[in-house]
Amino acid sequence: MTGPGTTAGTPAYRTSRRPHWQDVSAAARDAVERRLNARVAAGSSAIAGFTPGLASVLTLDDGRTVFLKGAGPAQEAWLAQTYRREAATVAALPSHPATVPLLWTLDADGWFLAAYEAVAASHPPRPWTQKDAARVLDTLVGLGASLTPPPPGIDAPSWVGELGVFVDQLGLLESRLGATRTAEIRALARRVLLEAPATTLSHDDVRDDNLLLGADGSVRLVDWSAGLLAPHWFMAVVAMIAPAADGVDVRALLAAHPATRDVPAAHVDGVIALHLGYFLGVADLDEVESSPWLRTHQRWYRDATLRWFERD
Repeated sequence: MTGPGTTAGTPAYRTSRRPHWQDVSAAARDAVERRLNARVAAGSSAIAGFTPGLASVLTLDDGRTVFLKGAGPAQEAWLAQTYRREAATVAALPSHPATVPLLWTLDADGWFLAAYEAVAASHPPRPWTQKDAARVLDTLVGLGASLTPPPPGIDAPSWVGELGVFVDQLGLLESRLGATRTAEIRALARRVLLEAPATTLSHDDVRDDNLLLGADGSVRLVDWSAGLLAPHWFMAVVAMIAPAADGVDVRALLAAHPATRDVPAAHVDGVIALHLGYFLGVADLDEVESSPWLRTHQRWYRDATLRWFERD
């Protein structure tokens, strides 16, 4: 379970170690202000997430706000590449209330910078409530429908190749659940990959710090650093891992929703099993200096997905 003041075993949405707006080079800051046609009056860095890049809400002297992400020459090359890929993905997404539009990108003084609309919303409060889980489920099945078939211009891999590699890692369960139960869980993972067609462009990292809930009832899914082709209900099921760990009856929610009620329970379990395989493989790797809460977060999800099957 996740108690007040925590998120997936970590301090509540206080997990990032990021550069701030003032850490951006003067030449790059000037380029941003020219592109915005306004001066930046203040910058407030996001404190959630596990990627050590710039992520700041900029307040401009004309009253506008914009969300700026980016990476500079002092950071590892993969980070800027990740932000470039995210910007290209978001630019190709169809307009939908659950996405946040890209405004523009900029290369300046060794920095790659991408500006997005600033959203008045916050991450889901923990522990999860049934109401919040239901609104996220409803939004993500709608988003999945809008991304079926996948929009042109995005070269996303199939989930079969991306997630299928984690089936073998489920063998690590034998010492805890025994050979028979482990074989059952591996069979669920293999079955869903074989039986559920990859019809939809899907976010590949649906979790709390990539969800934003608005006071108006809106839900946004952000940080599209990559995508994959998966079943239309994939994102909605993955989003239910944390609510289930917090005690929400997500099986009942999935069974009641028109878009997911016909999804076989074995397929839902198969998606959870694939994620369990992933977290079993990464949770005990070496700590990451630039993202000090990453392994704690992954261990929490490993235990959350494991409890899914221990409750069966």
